[in-house]
Amino acid sequence: MNPVIRIHDDSGTRTWQADELPLQIGGRGADIPVSGSDDRVLGRLGIVDGVPFIESDSDAGVRVNGSPCEQSCWLGDGNIVVLPEAHIVCRIRRNEIDLHVRSRSAAQTPPPQAADSHAVIEPVAFNPGHGSAAAGGRALPWLQLGVAVSALLLGIAAWFMFTARSIDIAIAPQPQSLELQGAVFKPRVGGRYLLRPGQYRVAADLEGYKPLRETITVGNASNQQFALQMEKLPGLLTVDTGAVNGARIVVDGQEIGTSPLADAEVAPGLHSLRIIARNHLPFEQEIEISGRGQRQSVEVVLQPNWAPVTIETTPPGATLSSDGVTLGQTPLVAEVEAGEQQLLLQLDGYKPVERTVTVVAGQPLELEAIAFEPADGIVMLTSNPAGASVSVDRQFQGRTPLSVAVTPDASHQVVLSRPGYRTATRSVELAPGEQTEVSVRLAPILGSVRIVASPEDAEVLVDGTSRGSANQTLSLTTAPHRIEIHKKGYAPHIETITPREGIEQRVSVILKTIAEAQAAVLDPVITSDEGHTLVLVPTGALQMGSPRREQGRRSNEIRRDVELTREFYISENEVTNAQYREFMDTHNSGFVGGLSLEGDDQPVVRLGWQQAARYCNWLSEREGLPPAYVERDGRLVGRRPMTTGYRMPTEAEWVWVTRFAGGARATKYPWGDTLPPPQGSANLADNAARNLVVQRLDNYDDGFSVTAPVGSFPANALGLRDLDGNVAEWMHDIYEASTADPYLSLVDPVGPRRGNRHVIRGSSWKHGGIVELRGAYRDYGRGGREDVGFRLARYAR
Repeated sequence: MNPVIRIHDDSGTRTWQADELPLQIGGRGADIPVSGSDDRVLGRLGIVDGVPFIESDSDAGVRVNGSPCEQSCWLGDGNIVVLPEAHIVCRIRRNEIDLHVRSRSAAQTPPPQAADSHAVIEPVAFNPGHGSAAAGGRALPWLQLGVAVSALLLGIAAWFMFTARSIDIAIAPQPQSLELQGAVFKPRVGGRYLLRPGQYRVAADLEGYKPLRETITVGNASNQQFALQMEKLPGLLTVDTGAVNGARIVVDGQEIGTSPLADAEVAPGLHSLRIIARNHLPFEQEIEISGRGQRQSVEVVLQPNWAPVTIETTPPGATLSSDGVTLGQTPLVAEVEAGEQQLLLQLDGYKPVERTVTVVAGQPLELEAIAFEPADGIVMLTSNPAGASVSVDRQFQGRTPLSVAVTPDASHQVVLSRPGYRTATRSVELAPGEQTEVSVRLAPILGSVRIVASPEDAEVLVDGTSRGSANQTLSLTTAPHRIEIHKKGYAPHIETITPREGIEQRVSVILKTIAEAQAAVLDPVITSDEGHTLVLVPTGALQMGSPRREQGRRSNEIRRDVELTREFYISENEVTNAQYREFMDTHNSGFVGGLSLEGDDQPVVRLGWQQAARYCNWLSEREGLPPAYVERDGRLVGRRPMTTGYRMPTEAEWVWVTRFAGGARATKYPWGDTLPPPQGSANLADNAARNLVVQRLDNYDDGFSVTAPVGSFPANALGLRDLDGNVAEWMHDIYEASTADPYLSLVDPVGPRRGNRHVIRGSSWKHGGIVELRGAYRDYGRGGREDVGFRLARYAR
């Protein structure tokens, strides 16, 4: 606990806490006022580890128990601090420090000082002053300067005491020398430094230890301690393996040298020592390194781990090696390490010999005499062109370039062949170990290929190399060649041809445009996972709307030129109840006049555009296609740019497929220009629906009062059914009545971006009037109707 300091003087008692120290004694604004010292600070009272001390300048005249106090003095119980005009009596009990300040009046005599008890009073000769009053006046400035300097020094000292912190620096072990760098003033009180906050460098040295150089940071706490550790110097290890030199010395898994090893530096502490030498058992031991530069020695006698192996060869003089180490030349008795060993014998002009032996330490081993076989000859074969097949004595060896080993002192037949070139034969006979190079230029066998290509400026490549204009006759070897004919903007034509000697071959090519080539690779008909059959529709141009004088024309049928540049698929039939219920099994198409619209094969009705769009997205997700519609503010809208996912056809696509008839002109009605329609052409408002519709076609009977099963009526030129009649159909486009510029041509239009109503196209089983039966008729809506369904479409790519 921090002690409590109480000051008792003529003005009463004041209490201070330890963290409020140091206290100023004397001077202006003093914490401990002393009479007669208004302009002079006599000292400061501080505390370290609960023990009080006093600091003062040497000329302040402060004494503790009769002894002058220079810089700082510790205070104990009963100590008396004598000041020029007062004295302080200290009383210290546990965590309480009481300081009694007593001032002296002019009539009081201070107690005698112990240090002066034996002072001798000696006479001093009187020297009369020679100066005048003026001279005394001249000495006054020097006195003032001295007082000012003293006050400055005291101020600096006071500032230092107020800002300094008590620091304990503990170093283990105790160093022989310690230096604190970076401090101008670094007084020590009771073994602790008084330092101002900041960074200081500690430099300590001790024999047998690495020099300590550490930076410490003094913070704002009043008492701080720094514990530092000196590191021992490494020890010096010497290892002696006797007669075995070159043994590997490994400490803690790291090799530090080979024997004999002298004065290798090893860190102090416990280590694992391992010594490894060829043909000897490994040696392992734990060693304790003292460090501090002390020398330690380890003497080891390694145990042999080998046996003598006797080897003779015919002829002699072969070099014996094991594991890459040469052991000598035959005949010899070799020291071979115990265990399973691979021995290699080599002699110039002869085939190398390998033997696997099991050696037991200390048990001699004698191998059977080894007779060398003459070395093979080496034939290094190259050909032009490379890649020719090589056979030696009718045995396939590989392709050139190639090196082949052949039996020495015998004749061998070498055959080189390559498609399109004449076969070449060579005979070789080599001495043992002899090497020879054979290079063969193969003679080509040529045939003619005539290229006829359109466009005329197309280019031809043979095996990836350009040969110029495609329209030419090529002379090629009678081997398979890759012929590529291409031109920018056209799909390349690629084929492989094998010319024949003496016979001209012909290649005729008409390049297709990229669009033509892409269309050729698209499937003309595809089927969705739910059984929808979709037909491929090519690109084209059309005119939407109706002539101004056409009977029944409406104002929203403005004529527009449209170009469709992307092939698309469109379903052959409208979506049925059964197909839609796979997505939403609770849907009910309902009844009309007691007649059901609910049949599995009847087109699904009474669903809004949003429900149809959700079915399209569901189908796209099942087939891994990007959805065509995206959620925005709780509603689905068409994604832009359009994806290849399932969707409803755009209005332009629907018009294009209704008029698609191999170039026939657009007619007023899907079946022609006059009424009534041919019998059985479509499911329209006929006599059978007289009680269900407002307007009907007289003298027409299609056999159905309400919706008919999809596909019940003839298909158009594309194979699509019910584009007119049965049910009208939701389009992908948002509805708008007209456009600002009717003369502006459109390319792949998808309708406006904003709106809450969508286009409906085509007539239904409820339509029997001139306006609705026309092919140009445009309707719109938001919710479901009993005569509106939808069909599927999607871009082909």
